[in-house]
Amino acid sequence: MKEVAIPRIKKKAKFELREFAERERIEIIREFTEAKSAKKPGREEFAKMFSMVETSKKPLGILVWHPDRLARNSVDGGKIIYLVDTGAIVSLRFPQFWFEPTPQGKFMLSRFFPRHCLKQCRKY
Repeated sequence: MKEVAIPRIKKKAKFELREFAERERIEIIREFTEAKSAKKPGREEFAKMFSMVETSKKPLGILVWHPDRLARNSVDGGKIIYLVDTGAIVSLRFPQFWFEPTPQGKFMLSRFFPRHCLKQCRKY
């Protein structure tokens, strides 16, 4: 049953993200879908996405289902916060989570990522 539910969840999340983007007038220039586990750094699609962010001539934003889909380990979380700090990422948008690249927003994001990583570690 679990194997059947995962594709449905992914399909629903993708639909809701597109619906959110349309409602919020967010232009999607490229989609990345990662299938690898993120307990350890080294996700290929994640690396491609951040390569695009780092080499872009203009600052970009990232639209994702939930913050925990971005930072599944401390290295990924640190990279996201660093790119927000440097202005390479100007927007992180989530349908059910609020974030602004202000000192308070970065603080809350930095607190969220390690807490999620800690919860994941406790499961194993």
